[in-house]
Amino acid sequence: MDAEAFFSDHSRRADAKTAGRNGSLTPRWTEWVWSVCQTAFGVWLVVELAPRLVTTQPFVAGWVALIGVVSVLHFGVSHFASLAWRSGGVDARHIMHKPLLARSVSDFWGQRWNLAFRDVMHGFVFRPLAPAIGVARASAATFVVSGLIHDAVISFTARGGWGLPTLYFLIQAAAMFVERSRMGRRMGLGRGFVGWLYAFVVIAAPAGLLFHKPFIEHVVVPMIGAIQGSGR
Repeated sequence: MDAEAFFSDHSRRADAKTAGRNGSLTPRWTEWVWSVCQTAFGVWLVVELAPRLVTTQPFVAGWVALIGVVSVLHFGVSHFASLAWRSGGVDARHIMHKPLLARSVSDFWGQRWNLAFRDVMHGFVFRPLAPAIGVARASAATFVVSGLIHDAVISFTARGGWGLPTLYFLIQAAAMFVERSRMGRRMGLGRGFVGWLYAFVVIAAPAGLLFHKPFIEHVVVPMIGAIQGSGR
């Protein structure tokens, strides 16, 4: 998604040793192993575990399958694509940058999770609005637009749960402002273990608003049934 870096001649001429140090190019063998493991784990969740649970615990099965899909696509296949391009000397960073290591809500959404989507939001929402309405309001607007997009994709598909994904992103925006407030800085919400714990709770606890019950029941669970049917 970073076209400027992807098509840069400099990325192709970069010294492999230097590129390996800064992480932009030459992949480490551990990255290949990690992407294989992520893909295999996700496939196992979707194809093996979720179908076993779908009859007795459909809601749990839906979440298991959803985690599996994210593991395969966001951490597996997309990583393979990044590794393949980087092996050829192209600066194609992975869209995920160790999100579990995020030390703050800002760090998670701004530097680690789905950087392709983040770059689009930054380029088309935040950057045009910031000079006119200020950084804080532009940041809030970015979260609102992100919520509306997820509502269009998730709630529209499920035909229910309208507004819940947007509410989820409003919570993230509020949490980020608390984190950056004077009180938040005193409490260490943007750094260290406290920041990591705060980010984990804020991001994970309301996840049911983002992937709400109608989406799990009307989209994910039928997907599991289709997988079961195709495997027979």
